[in-house]
Amino acid sequence: MAFTTIPGASTSDLTTLQGTSGSDTASISTSSLFVGARASDDTITFTSNTSGNTIYGGQGSDTITSDNTISGSLINANKDTDTLTLNTVTSSTIKGGAAGDAITVTTVNSSTINGNKGSDYLEFASSDSATLRAGADDDQIVLTGAHSGSSINGDNENDTITAVAGSSFGTAILSGGEGND
Repeated sequence: MAFTTIPGASTSDLTTLQGTSGSDTASISTSSLFVGARASDDTITFTSNTSGNTIYGGQGSDTITSDNTISGSLINANKDTDTLTLNTVTSSTIKGGAAGDAITVTTVNSSTINGNKGSDYLEFASSDSATLRAGADDDQIVLTGAHSGSSINGDNENDTITAVAGSSFGTAILSGGEGND
């Protein structure tokens, strides 16, 4: 199934892509969109550099991917177990959902990423001036590459933070948070 396109009422309103009750697929190549996935397992793919988007994953196990740069955007995976695989995230907020999510980001710049609830897997190749939080429950954070000026926190429960050989942390702050980390 496909998302339904609802144009904004004026030039300042975002165009909306509204999901259906079935599994939907959207390829996003423009900026300033609101995407509201609904029930079922949806796939959202960014096919070019975009900015100013608001994306809600909805219910179901959603997949959100980008091999490009996402900037000035909000992505909320929402309910169930979701997979987010993103290349470069700049000046954006990314939130996992209510279940165990897998969030993998190559480069994070001046952004906030939060695994949210559930036992999440978070992997970051590099970060600069970012806030990286595991969220509630037992989470796993894997860090590779250079992390400078970032705050990396396991948050609540019993988390595992792994720094792969060759990683560097410059002025990054690393904290296990509450629990046995």
